[in-house]
Amino acid sequence: MDNKIIFVILSLLFVIGTAALLLYLAKPIITGVKTCGVTNCHGLEVSCGPNLPLVCTETYEVGDRCRQYASCQVISGSCSLVTGKEFNDCKTCVEACKQNKDSREIYRCENRC
Repeated sequence: MDNKIIFVILSLLFVIGTAALLLYLAKPIITGVKTCGVTNCHGLEVSCGPNLPLVCTETYEVGDRCRQYASCQVISGSCSLVTGKEFNDCKTCVEACKQNKDSREIYRCENRC
């Protein structure tokens, strides 16, 4: 009788230990930013993060042309906006164009940026 009780206890300990080990091994390891990309679709203000839009509208907005010079990258574990001279020059030009009151002229001006 004592051998049966010892066998049952050891069997239970084995099952519990195996289950605990499997749960520990199945736990995801967080290694920083998993998704990093542009979180908004239009304009000069580009923002980065993990919540990427599923769909963007096809309408063109002032400043969309400049967005080709911006990107989002993981730097030191954070999702960051990366821009260069091309983006900054384009943004400065478009912001100057936006001072115009005529919307058609804004787009013509932007095409020259």
